[in-house]
Amino acid sequence: MQYQRFSKNGSVNYLIKADSIIANIEVSVAGLIAGCHLGGVQGVINFLDSKGYRNPQDAYGTSIFK
Repeated sequence: MQYQRFSKNGSVNYLIKADSIIANIEVSVAGLIAGCHLGGVQGVINFLDSKGYRNPQDAYGTSIFK
């Protein structure tokens, strides 16, 4: 299976963060996709770049962290 990468300014491949632990949470490809659905691509990038400190929410208050 091939995965299309999403990146900020085309320079960082955030899929390499899959199968790692950030803020005591296991990051998976499925989780990254779900996070993009909840917080948008930029929200997931902010979450990953901040090592979990920036955790955006959707309109119903569900965060990427959950």
